[in-house]
Amino acid sequence: MKQYLGESSSTALIISQRPPNYTADRRERSPPGQPEHHSRSQAKLAGWQPRPHEALRDPLMPRRKLSPNEMYTALVAAAGYLPVTLAGEDYLELLPAVWRQVNAYGIRIGYRTYDCPELGPLRLQHSGITARRGLWEVHYDPYDASHAFIRTPDGWVTAPWTHLPMISAPFAEFTWRHARRLAAEKDIPGA
Repeated sequence: MKQYLGESSSTALIISQRPPNYTADRRERSPPGQPEHHSRSQAKLAGWQPRPHEALRDPLMPRRKLSPNEMYTALVAAAGYLPVTLAGEDYLELLPAVWRQVNAYGIRIGYRTYDCPELGPLRLQHSGITARRGLWEVHYDPYDASHAFIRTPDGWVTAPWTHLPMISAPFAEFTWRHARRLAAEKDIPGA
């Protein structure tokens, strides 16, 4: 694929440039609840993705510039596409990760506590990953806050949310944030 893309890439050039309507005025903010950088990134991609680039050329017609979308389509047409089914462990690898200490009470993510008996030997232990100060790699599903997944030397440990028995409906990360915001507005202690 490198032979088709060439040595130089226009990605860095395009993304580092300011959008045409850039004014350096910080009064224009992203919509509430959305990170400021998210709107700018989306705007850059919306302009970059469909636009032809100097570094992207059709191998059969080298004078024709291609957009990233067109280049992807051309490469799939030339090389084919093989869908690969993900295994359970692959799914866990793709979930967002945080680094946490396994404490006496378990692991805490966003004011939620996850615990199970399998965490017993890991409590207050160094993970062996000095680059992360001995913290443990913990993956979680933002659309299902019922479990957290802790990577150990022996594989994955699934720890349930300690308050899961009190919840009768599916519970996502955004649901949790919304409930905390409502509790804070009503001055409920611990929110």
